[in-house]
Amino acid sequence: KGKARAAQDRQRVIYGVDNRKDLFRVTSSRVKKSAAGVVALVKANDLSQQADGSFVLATSSYQADYQLCGSEPFVNQPLGCFCSGFLVAPDVIPTAGHCVKSAADLIGIRFVFGFRMNDADTARTTFPASDVYAGKSVIGRQLAADGTDWALVRLDRTVTGRAPVPVRTSGKVSGSARLFVVGHPCGLPQKYAPGAKVRDNAPAPFF
Repeated sequence: KGKARAAQDRQRVIYGVDNRKDLFRVTSSRVKKSAAGVVALVKANDLSQQADGSFVLATSSYQADYQLCGSEPFVNQPLGCFCSGFLVAPDVIPTAGHCVKSAADLIGIRFVFGFRMNDADTARTTFPASDVYAGKSVIGRQLAADGTDWALVRLDRTVTGRAPVPVRTSGKVSGSARLFVVGHPCGLPQKYAPGAKVRDNAPAPFF
């Protein structure tokens, strides 16, 4: 399973410098506010509920799963999720269509906020119940050969303590827009990547 995943990820491309960094290294309040609304999709079976109601996330080795050299960035960090999403309404999460294929998938998925590194050596793997959500329904989903790849999930309850990320409701992102990205690449604890820009704004489903 790890070899298959590694082979798939080798087909992906990073343009320019790989400048991903952990959230504990970020000082920008704007970035931190956006990052607070980013959620990790984890397998429900990887979460164990404790007597106090909190949840512990089972993780695996990034280095072992991807057969990485010791010099690779984040090589000693754990993997704990399989996709990213973000909060756009009090109880609504957009994610990729290949991450949530149907309403039946939601039984085995949990949406966890705050999976990140506490410092250079320790990942946050224990979460209060207020940071762990189930999916209630799939509001919409598309996955097509033209690159369309999205799903919109309604959670089982309103998210507390986190503000939805502002989104456009019309028009297109500017062709010259500067961007930063927050998510869980390869299932790692949350990462921030600054200094990006739109390279091609022509395709309708993505840029």
